[in-house]
Amino acid sequence: WQVIPLQAEPSNELHWGKPHLWQLNAIIARHRPACAAVLDLSGVRLYEYAFSGLTQFAEQPFKIDTSHWRQKEREHMAKQGTRMPHGAQRELFDRRVEAEYVRLLHEVAKVIAAYCDAHSIDQVYLLGSERLTKQVQEELPQSLREQAVLIAHVSSEEPSADIQARIETRLREYEARRKERVIDELLNRTQGIVTGVDQTLHQLQRGLLASLLLVEELNPALHQCGSCGLVTASASQRCPACNEMQTVTTLHEMLPMLLIRHACRMELVEGLAASHLQTAGGIGGRLRTLKHQPASSKSARTEKRAGGLARIA
Repeated sequence: WQVIPLQAEPSNELHWGKPHLWQLNAIIARHRPACAAVLDLSGVRLYEYAFSGLTQFAEQPFKIDTSHWRQKEREHMAKQGTRMPHGAQRELFDRRVEAEYVRLLHEVAKVIAAYCDAHSIDQVYLLGSERLTKQVQEELPQSLREQAVLIAHVSSEEPSADIQARIETRLREYEARRKERVIDELLNRTQGIVTGVDQTLHQLQRGLLASLLLVEELNPALHQCGSCGLVTASASQRCPACNEMQTVTTLHEMLPMLLIRHACRMELVEGLAASHLQTAGGIGGRLRTLKHQPASSKSARTEKRAGGLARIA
């Protein structure tokens, strides 16, 4: 036996037979770790958001030494017999500052990507002004970029404890609203989605379900075929696929294995989102789709990055 400490308390239960993984899956789904970055012009603070809340793991100030730039500009302008830099010289100075911020934010994205890779994190929250957070998002690897969430500015000049409390509150509020939007979108769409226990299980076992949404308390009785392994919500004692005998099981008992086997991500919903999903059977999901992305040149991407930080200083 190996003891694995959990920071979220499971419920006591006794189960005989195959490993019963539902509670561990549910704990992971409720406390999926994420990386949070708080950005402003002075620098970035990086946190891991997990069971115990926010834990800061890095801080990086943004320091741009412009003293040698100004000296060269003053020397150049002195030869012209004019005042401090202005006009074209000022624009050149601003562009150099912008380029330095592009470089610094690129480094932030690299740190986030490395940390997420080392700790198996696939969710990123970027808090700050959009001109900063958008730049970091565009520099992340595609898998993280698609899961990155931009949230309005949080000042890093506040005491660290105050920042963490505000961030945690914002993340909880964001997740609650996001789940409500996801459920509403699911229920209002007519294509690319599935709802109800029987249809959701059917698409999941075909490998066509990309993500599954579930009210945690939902745990109906199911049947599993002892021959082909098919799991259905049918009340029949015979398998609809091969006509062999089926055994009684439950959704909580079978779902972890099915999710792993078919590479499907589960998300538990609660509160208002759960009450909305209950109207469609308490379970549903999005079907897999092929993504087609237009090719873009390296120069176009570089131009877009620089343009996103216009007038940053």
